[in-house]
Amino acid sequence: MHERINAIISAIRTHLGTGDRPLGLEDFYRICQIDNIIVEEISSARSFILKPSAAGGGATVIGLSRQAKGRDRCFQMFHELGHYFCDHARCSPEEEAEADLFATLATGHSIAKPGLAQKPVKIFFAN
Repeated sequence: MHERINAIISAIRTHLGTGDRPLGLEDFYRICQIDNIIVEEISSARSFILKPSAAGGGATVIGLSRQAKGRDRCFQMFHELGHYFCDHARCSPEEEAEADLFATLATGHSIAKPGLAQKPVKIFFAN
């Protein structure tokens, strides 16, 4: 799982020309513009992604919580992109963990989960 996510993030960094720096808000919006992902602000505390069905077509929509601020907001943004790039369909615990890993590796930080301390993460990407 780790290798696959690193490969996806490496491809994104190469396409955006960001080098190894952590990805941020501007990168999120650039990715969404490039991939025609619609971003909507929502009042819910939890962000989400709606992907079109294979038969129905349409655009992918990411709903971002207005309540999330700072690092939590950035983490949520890239967590939802993790679902998008990893082609998740079920929102299983494994897919949630993979989306969390994607967001952590992309942004260089993680959000506090119940029972876990929030710590900055230093990421090194292999070429």
